[in-house]
Amino acid sequence: MGPIMHNTVRLRFSRVLSTLWRAGVAPMEAVEIAARATGHQQVLKKIEAQTARLGQGVALGEVLQALDIFQRAELYVVNSGEMSGGIPEALDQVGEYTRNELESQLQRLPVLAQLFLYTVLAPLVGILVIWGFKRYFELFLKRMLEGVM
Repeated sequence: MGPIMHNTVRLRFSRVLSTLWRAGVAPMEAVEIAARATGHQQVLKKIEAQTARLGQGVALGEVLQALDIFQRAELYVVNSGEMSGGIPEALDQVGEYTRNELESQLQRLPVLAQLFLYTVLAPLVGILVIWGFKRYFELFLKRMLEGVM
């Protein structure tokens, strides 16, 4: 579930930031609101430490790199968007990539759940069944041994 939650945070952050940036919200405020929208406390704490740097002219890509939630390729896309003046479009691309990755993970989730059932729960049920019938096996063996002797 960790990668799914990680991608959900990335998706939310990039989509909200793209929308706010496109709407003309000040960069420092937009980044902070996007961090709040993720609902992830660590992201919010990291952004609060980075917003002053953003106000000093540090590139958005550097601020996002400090969050430790984006992949290198995604940061490259954001940096390219910043240099070309297309930050919202770059963030949309990051969001689209993350959405595709998240959908792929969610499609694999039932297979992983089934694998979990077969590898963990099935042996556990088998042990419980054997343990439950243990008394009957002991009585059966006892009667068999009495009949032999």
